[in-house]
Amino acid sequence: MKRLANIVCALCVAGCATGPGNVVVSVQPYASAASAAAPKTTTVRVDAVKDARPEAAGAFVGERKGLGGMSMGSIELQPRPTELVGQLLAAELKQMGYNVVASNAQLAVATQLLKFEVATPATAVYWDVNGTVEIALMATGENGKKHDARYGATCVTKSR
Repeated sequence: MKRLANIVCALCVAGCATGPGNVVVSVQPYASAASAAAPKTTTVRVDAVKDARPEAAGAFVGERKGLGGMSMGSIELQPRPTELVGQLLAAELKQMGYNVVASNAQLAVATQLLKFEVATPATAVYWDVNGTVEIALMATGENGKKHDARYGATCVTKSR
C-alpha cells in the first residue's frame, strides 16, 4: 500500500509545478520484484476491485489547488484507481508465490477501494502532494472461512 501511495505522489509532483489545467497521471503496469519465495501450489482468484469511495468519479482522484484554495484543475489516474489496485494486488500475490487464476481457486480475495485521493495544498513557496489510499480486503477459503482486513497508506511529498 505504501508503494501505491508513493507512486501516486511521485507522479503527481510533476503535474503540480505547471499552470492551470487538468493532469492525467499515467501509471505503467506494475512489475513486482522477482520472488525468492518457494512456489506455492495454492491458487487465488482476485475479484475485480469494487469502488466504494463515497464520491467516486471513475479516474478522478483529486483537484489541483493553488494559493487560497483556488482550483487549478483535476487530477485523474490512468488506469483507473480500481484497476491499479487490482493489478498491484495480483502482482504482489504472484511475488509471494501464489498462483493467481481467473476461476476455480482455493482462495478468493474481494477488495473494496474506500479512499484514493491526491491533494495539492499550496503555500507561497511550494506545493505539497498528499496521497491517501485505503482498501478493505476479504479473503475466503474453500471451506468458506473468511478473513477481513483494512489497509491504508499516506504519502506526503513537497515540491520546491
